Amino acid sequence: MNNALLLRALRGPLTLILVGILFLIDQGGGISFTKTWPVIIIFLGVVRLAERGLAPPQEPPPPTPPAFPPNFPPTSPQGGAQ
Repeated sequence: MNNALLLRALRGPLTLILVGILFLIDQGGGISFTKTWPVIIIFLGVVRLAERGLAPPQEPPPPTPPAFPPNFPPTSPQGGAQ
């Protein structure tokens, strides 16, 4: 398992542990949860950046085909309508 997949697998459990720690601080008379919840958003952003940094590079997408074939509109070989 590469590091990016490992980090993705640990993101959920680590987030739950962080929320538990913040609630524990709130219940212990420390800083209230209403002031510490932005820590969760910052944590998720840092983890997301780490996942992108550790992920293997992706191949570029294939080029898109042209909207119309090269001979559009079709021309008759004799130059007139039949």
